[in-house]
Amino acid sequence: MSDSLLEDVDFFLPPDYIRGAIKDIIFYTLIISLYHGFFWKIFSANFPDKDSATISYRLVNLSVNLGLSVVGTYYWCFLLETLNGWERIMAPTSLAFFANWQLAYQIWSIIVGLIFVNESPIMIFHHIFVITTAFTSSFLTMGMRYESVYFFGVVESSSIFLAIMNFFKDSPDLQNQYPRMYSIVRQLFSVIFLLVRVVFFLPNIYDYFGDLASAASVSKGIASIFVFMGIISGVALTCMQVYWAWLIVKAFLKMYSKKEKGGKYN
Repeated sequence: MSDSLLEDVDFFLPPDYIRGAIKDIIFYTLIISLYHGFFWKIFSANFPDKDSATISYRLVNLSVNLGLSVVGTYYWCFLLETLNGWERIMAPTSLAFFANWQLAYQIWSIIVGLIFVNESPIMIFHHIFVITTAFTSSFLTMGMRYESVYFFGVVESSSIFLAIMNFFKDSPDLQNQYPRMYSIVRQLFSVIFLLVRVVFFLPNIYDYFGDLASAASVSKGIASIFVFMGIISGVALTCMQVYWAWLIVKAFLKMYSKKEKGGKYN
């Protein structure tokens, strides 16, 4: 597509579409909130001595990420057509489904995380950066929706095991009762995280930055602001993935070192 034709392309998606997307995001947020509230009430009634807010929060994490990862992986492996150039950058709005769900989920996560669960600062920043990135896919013509299938869908497969692992971390008694299961979950999380958030993530983020660079080359005014917000968020999220991957590798090395020392003494 030539630069002269790109000048005629509206930066934002059509107003009617945006209004519909906002309604969908609000609806998804309400569904997640009701789902959370339902299980919070059940856990509060049946386990009054437990932290029902956190337990139900973990359950929502598990459920939403399971849905996004299954749909995203299926779509990425079997349904996603190969697109290149501007067709890829301005991929169909049907792919915004993943970004819309992520916006709803991340907004809910920030509210509940700050008010009820005492979520860590790094995770709150993670939620904010995902919102900034998802905003592009949900509302902008050059929305990088093609890559969103991977980043907002496939990537969440590691979050399934993170949610299960957090159930164990929140309950030392559970760790003591099922130590082998906890160990298996930790190892599964580590392997899948390194695969989807490092091995396959880095080539995809490279393509994403390339598409953002193309969008930046034809963006002016407010358009440039949104594009550079996407670049900043992408860099921040990539740094987070690398940092968490390093922690995982370091934990593996520490565990391997302990086993070697134990073997020597035996």
